[in-house]
Amino acid sequence: MGNCNSCFVIMSLLSSAATCAGFFLPYWIKGQLKQQPTVVATFFGTFRRCAFPQISADQTEIVIVNECGRYSSFMDIPSVYWQLTTLVVGAGSSLTLFSAVISFLACWVNEMWNKLFIKVLGILHLAAGLLITSGLCIYPLGWDHREVRDACGQSDKYQLGSCRIFWCYFILIATGSAEFFLFIASLRMSPSIAAQRPVPVAAKDPYTDYACVQDV
Repeated sequence: MGNCNSCFVIMSLLSSAATCAGFFLPYWIKGQLKQQPTVVATFFGTFRRCAFPQISADQTEIVIVNECGRYSSFMDIPSVYWQLTTLVVGAGSSLTLFSAVISFLACWVNEMWNKLFIKVLGILHLAAGLLITSGLCIYPLGWDHREVRDACGQSDKYQLGSCRIFWCYFILIATGSAEFFLFIASLRMSPSIAAQRPVPVAAKDPYTDYACVQDV
């Protein structure tokens, strides 16, 4: 890997994979839908959901479809705050993926691992961390929507009622923190990586040196 810091690259790849999984999978919060005589667990993400009510084929009753799917369009996402969260966390996920890929590919191009490249990586990780964290803070503003209240009871902004935060949300908290850690690591990496690069030495001309000796 040359000058590549393997721990930095591995952590970047793991953080990117976990962020993309946490963003795509609809397991941010868990609630319950009552369908007599049973209770069905339901899960929400930002643009996807598992177990949702739907009018039956004969349009005589509402049934619970026990499968996962995304909303038909961006505007069908139930809350404007969840729409914003989708954009913000999606952008953060894209940055983590981009920074992880370029750092991994750069492991085979030693000339890329200079101070400027590492600073750019650090900025990408910082921006990703800020976007992911912002999205996680915006997401609870949509908990007062009717769809959430159907599964969580008396939920409200930053109050989840009978529901609970599920594992994808915690994964994104961890990856957002990891992105900040990678930014700090890039600041400490810059001088040490640059110091490992050999300093070119000018070649000496033996004939010129011999002539100088003769003149003296």
